[in-house]
Amino acid sequence: MPKIRPTSVCLLTILFNGLVTIAIVRQLGDFPDLSVVIALLSICFAVIFGSIEKLPGASELNWFWSAPLVPFFVNLVIYAYLTIAPLDLNSTQTSIYLSLLLFFLGTGLPAIAIVVRRWSAWKHATISDKSQLLAAVEREIESRWQQSLHHAVFSHLAIDRSTPTARRLWDVELKLGKKAREKLDKQADLLDVFKDRKIPGKLLILGGLGSGKTTTLLQLGKSLSEKAQSDARSPLPVLVELTRWQRGANAIDWLAETIAKKYKINREKVKFWLNNGAIVPLLDGLEQLDLANQEDCIDAINQARKADGKPLPLIVCHRMDLYQKCERRLRLRGAIGLRLLKIDQIEDYLLNSRSRELWENIKDSPELLALAKKPLLLNVMTLAYEEILIHSWKRLTCFDDRSEYVLNAFIRRQSVNPDRSHWYPKGKEPTPQQTRQWLKWLGETLVKRRESEFAIEEIPPILLHSPASNTLYPIALLLLLALAYTLIFALLYGSDRTQTYLPLFAIASIVFILTMAPYSKKIQLAPIADKNLWLWSIAPVICALIGWLSLRVSELVWFAIQNAENPAMFSGILRASKLLPVLGLVVTLAAALPGIKHLSLRLILWRKGDIPWNLKRFLNYATERLFLQKIGDRYRFVHELFQEHFINSRP
Repeated sequence: MPKIRPTSVCLLTILFNGLVTIAIVRQLGDFPDLSVVIALLSICFAVIFGSIEKLPGASELNWFWSAPLVPFFVNLVIYAYLTIAPLDLNSTQTSIYLSLLLFFLGTGLPAIAIVVRRWSAWKHATISDKSQLLAAVEREIESRWQQSLHHAVFSHLAIDRSTPTARRLWDVELKLGKKAREKLDKQADLLDVFKDRKIPGKLLILGGLGSGKTTTLLQLGKSLSEKAQSDARSPLPVLVELTRWQRGANAIDWLAETIAKKYKINREKVKFWLNNGAIVPLLDGLEQLDLANQEDCIDAINQARKADGKPLPLIVCHRMDLYQKCERRLRLRGAIGLRLLKIDQIEDYLLNSRSRELWENIKDSPELLALAKKPLLLNVMTLAYEEILIHSWKRLTCFDDRSEYVLNAFIRRQSVNPDRSHWYPKGKEPTPQQTRQWLKWLGETLVKRRESEFAIEEIPPILLHSPASNTLYPIALLLLLALAYTLIFALLYGSDRTQTYLPLFAIASIVFILTMAPYSKKIQLAPIADKNLWLWSIAPVICALIGWLSLRVSELVWFAIQNAENPAMFSGILRASKLLPVLGLVVTLAAALPGIKHLSLRLILWRKGDIPWNLKRFLNYATERLFLQKIGDRYRFVHELFQEHFINSRP
């Protein structure tokens, strides 16, 4: 049985309340103008109410969805009573006033009140103190762990599911200064290593591609956040991606700006915490910079100092092979190196993951064991085993081909996963080819923007004039909007009056579109954030409503001033007021322009096949299938290896 959404109930209540009010007004007399106004207001408020889900606070306002029901039922009782018992003149007027009041209480007031409240909630949805920042970091770390491949194996396949976060598959070596490397005990807590006095709060994590660097960083972040939760004097961890490092930047200033933007917190407050050692940045993504930017970033990190002159405490992840190519070195007293898995560790992992058959097939193959020594690829082959043809896999001659084969098998396995998707009806899921094509676009977009995370409002804008065919989309949408405006005007005022205004509407629309032509080289088709999209949906509706009613209002005003001593002096104003519907059309087109740009961009990318029409639903689906991770309203690939694979794949 489909779930009944409170929003749908409220929308229907708003519309039916308007219909009942119109029925009451028509029952008590012939008031066509009032009926038209009520109908338009009902539609307007319904659009407003239907758009407010884009703002935060839905969970806090569940009780308010029932607010329109009481006025609606009272209005319904009044209508039922009127159909049974005739009323005198005074009672008729009272009934109309009461019905209009109930219309406002049941249709207008709920929409206005919830929009105002949610808008206020969004405006104040910023972090103001360390406890809120700590809570946001804990949610991020937990979210990324819950969506990791390692967690997927343990939650779905593992025999022993106890505290998987505490299990470290790989061996870790510690290097302190000029001392020889030493192997850490399996049960050793990396937080103790970080807090060791020999390491003044600066630690480097080195390992190969897919060796578990980010997982280790998240484990350290989790330990630091738990320590900060129990001890207010302990610094709290903050995850920072270095993919958008700006060459020549000051490390403290750049970190303050990046953290403030990511967590919606005051920049100066973040800078104060950094200078006082109250924040430990956990830096990832250094390997995604080019070599020159890597060395510049390393120099800036080495020069970073707190207010007391001591080095800034931080943890940095980097790939061993790329770090060795850098001429610069991080001035750190301590570094931990992540070793490849040993054969006995692989065996223990696969047997505990109920993958004995996979172990039996790879244990005598040095080439396949070389893949399994990387924790990421071991997780992938464990989850994808049903799609792997062992003999075909073994015939491949090089490491990269075998790695690509297992990634393709994982993508096929997840794409045809028998588990029902929460985002698509059964049989309507994207095909593997569509999934590859759309994720290829996403990966290329992130590379071009030098980002590791993606939000829908960050779809790259397109210049209106490049190529010229892009211009057709906004022009067609503007003309459709003008046509809709004209049709509703015709319904309100009849065909005779519409014939008078039709040439004016056509001229106004064409002039409005032509005024954009000189600026087409600068106009960008750009997306609108979900939290603002509702505003750009409502604004044209309100402007159109004013434009439609302006002629009726001007006629009522003229009717009122006909009894004035010299009504002729107002004739010029009356003639000018007849152009108000035309002005309303122009203002409506202008108000709709940001939404038109947003819709045009989505249409262009959709027609090119770069994105699905409902991009958010697909991104959630890709997260569900473990291709992406979702943190808040942002998405990232589950690992950079997947991003590279989708970019290089052929849809």
